[in-house]
Amino acid sequence: MFGYIILRDIPKELVQIDLLQFPIKGGFRGFAEVSPGPHYISIKVNEEMHEGFWCWVNPGEAVIKVFDYEKKVFKNDESENEAHFKNLALSGAMNHILISVTKNNFQSVSLWKNLTKNISSQNFPPILHNEVPMTLPLDIDPDNVSDWYLLKFKSRFEQAFNDTHKSNIQAFLGEFEFAFLKYLVRQTEENALDRWMNLLQAVYNAGERCVEASPDLFISFVNVVQYQFDLLKKEDLQPNTKVIAGVEKIIEDMKDTGTSKLIKHAQAFETYLVNRGIKI
Repeated sequence: MFGYIILRDIPKELVQIDLLQFPIKGGFRGFAEVSPGPHYISIKVNEEMHEGFWCWVNPGEAVIKVFDYEKKVFKNDESENEAHFKNLALSGAMNHILISVTKNNFQSVSLWKNLTKNISSQNFPPILHNEVPMTLPLDIDPDNVSDWYLLKFKSRFEQAFNDTHKSNIQAFLGEFEFAFLKYLVRQTEENALDRWMNLLQAVYNAGERCVEASPDLFISFVNVVQYQFDLLKKEDLQPNTKVIAGVEKIIEDMKDTGTSKLIKHAQAFETYLVNRGIKI
């Protein structure tokens, strides 16, 4: 079952939902046939795309937002208006002034689902974390250096996956997906790009021990990242870029475990990269 996103009092020029943009004019009131899950909405204001908002759409429900021209922000509608427009949307009475998202955009809708499959409604939108890398204390006794690395040091991957996300695969990948999409839909979000790249490199450099400890995470990761790479330009996927540098490590570590399913997915990922013209 689909949901609805109703937009009130917006400039009628251009509207964006997820990866799709539509020119609009008077009478437009939002979107029908919206797949359940996370969505991004933006509009063109004064020749620029607005920062927009993220929302979670439940099946058979409607999200109602009003644009405040004075403050240039989207806000929740008054409770009476919200109830009124929800009833109109769910009854089908507004269908003639709504864009049906899925009907003529099945490929883009399917791609969005694949890009967001680990993002959960719980604690939505995901927080973009920023772990502080562990460094050797300056005042440590030289005799204790080995013990510090053995007993206290944690890699970026261990900090993010084990500590921040409590070894929850969906939570870790949900943040990874959200960071990528937050930058993709609005490329002024440099903090989102930084977080995505940090997590990318953290996984690349996780090491064979971490792969063996959480094989399902790494299998899911190489599947997720292929959908993301499909949206990147060829110049972004060169060996000297941060996106690709080190990718051979995770492929090698997955193979070195000797586990058949890890080897299978590592080989599939390697084949994908080769087909994209990426030398590793």
